[in-house]
Amino acid sequence: MSELVQGALYPAIRTKDVRAYVAPIAPSAEQTRIADQLDSLLARINACHHRLDTIPSLLKRFRQAVLELALTGELTAEWRDGAAIEMNASQSTTLGNIADVGTGSTPLRSNSSYFADSGTPWITSAATGRPYVDEAREYVTPAAITAHRLKVYAPGTLLVAMYGEGKTRGQITELRIHATINQACAAVSVDESQASTAFVKLALLVQYEQMRALAEGGNQPNLNLSKVKGIPIQLPPLIEQAQIVRRVEALFKLADRIEACYNAACAQAQRLTPLVLAKAFRGELLPQDPSDEPASALLARIAAQRESATLVAKIRQPRAPRAARVPKESADMTKSRQDDDVKGKPYLAGHLRRLGEPVAAQVLFKVSELPVADFYKQLAWEVEQGLVKDNTTSLEPGHAAG
Repeated sequence: MSELVQGALYPAIRTKDVRAYVAPIAPSAEQTRIADQLDSLLARINACHHRLDTIPSLLKRFRQAVLELALTGELTAEWRDGAAIEMNASQSTTLGNIADVGTGSTPLRSNSSYFADSGTPWITSAATGRPYVDEAREYVTPAAITAHRLKVYAPGTLLVAMYGEGKTRGQITELRIHATINQACAAVSVDESQASTAFVKLALLVQYEQMRALAEGGNQPNLNLSKVKGIPIQLPPLIEQAQIVRRVEALFKLADRIEACYNAACAQAQRLTPLVLAKAFRGELLPQDPSDEPASALLARIAAQRESATLVAKIRQPRAPRAARVPKESADMTKSRQDDDVKGKPYLAGHLRRLGEPVAAQVLFKVSELPVADFYKQLAWEVEQGLVKDNTTSLEPGHAAG
C-alpha cells in the first residue's frame, strides 16, 4: 500500500484507495490455523523478551560481586596459598596516605580569553560517568591556567566526582590525557611505590555507595578533599594487587562479551514480531493444508465471479452507491475477542453493515480495533456461522447477520 501514498507535506493514503485495495483472504480453516499459530509464536516471543530483560541486572550484580570478592581477598585466596602470602600481609590505610589528592577550579566565564576551541583540556564531574577520559568538551588557555593556578594532571590520574546531579557524586574515572579539572572533581595521583593505580581505582569503584554516604549538605550533598583523603583502603602487597587487577579485568571482559551478545539478541528479538506478522499475511507461516481448495479451483471461481458480475452490469444500470461510514485510518487495538460485545456476537458483521458495502479484509481489520490474532479468530467464526460472507477478495454481511 506504500505505493498508494500521496502528498509531500502530509503523506497519506486516500480512503477510496484503501477501500479498493485488494487483499488476499485465506480460507476460513486456514485463517483459524494461522491465528492459532500466531498465538503460539507471539507468546514465545514475549517470553523471550522477558528473559532478555533480566540480563542487564544480572550483569550489574556480577560485576559488583567480582569487585567485592577482589577487595576482600577471596578472588585471590587460592593464588595466595600457592605464593605463600599471608592474608594479614594486607594493611589498612587511607587514600590520602598513598596518593596526592587535589582539585581544580572554574575560570571566569565572563573573561573571553580564558576559554578557547583548543588548548589544555578542562574536565568537569560530568566526565566521571565513563571509565576513561580521552577527550574534552572545553579547553582553557594559558592565561586561565596562570590566573586560576590550575594544575595540569597527567594521564593515569584518577578523578572522583565530589558533587554533581543524580548519580554523579562518587563516580570514578581515569585520565588518558593531560588535563585540568574543575572544583567538583578530586584528582587522585597514586604513589606507585605503595599502590597500583589500577588497584586503587577498583577499591574506589567498590566503595561508590559508601563515598556517597560521606557527603554533607542540604539540597546538593557534597564530598570535600578531606573526606576523599580519608577514604579507607585495604592494601595488599603490590604483587597481589597486580594479580587482583588481572583477574578482575579478565572477568569484566567476559561480562562485556556477554553484554555484546545480549545487545545483538535484543536487536534480533525486536525484528521477530514484524517478521512473523508479515509471513502470516503472505500465507507463508504454515504449509498449505491438502484439504483446502487448490489454487486452480480458486482462480477458476474468481474468473467465473468476474464474468458473472460483468454480465449483470451490462443488463442493469448500476445503483448509486450507498453512503459508507469512513473507517478509522488506524487501529488502536483497544478491543479483545473476550469482550462481551465481540465473542459469540456478530461483531465484524456489524462493522460491515455500518460500512455499507463490501470491503477488503485489511479495511475491516483496521476498523475492528482487534489484535490480528483475535481478528482472524473472530472472522473465521463469523464466516462459519454465516454472519459474514467471504467473497474471496472482499467481505460483506452474511444472510444470518440479518
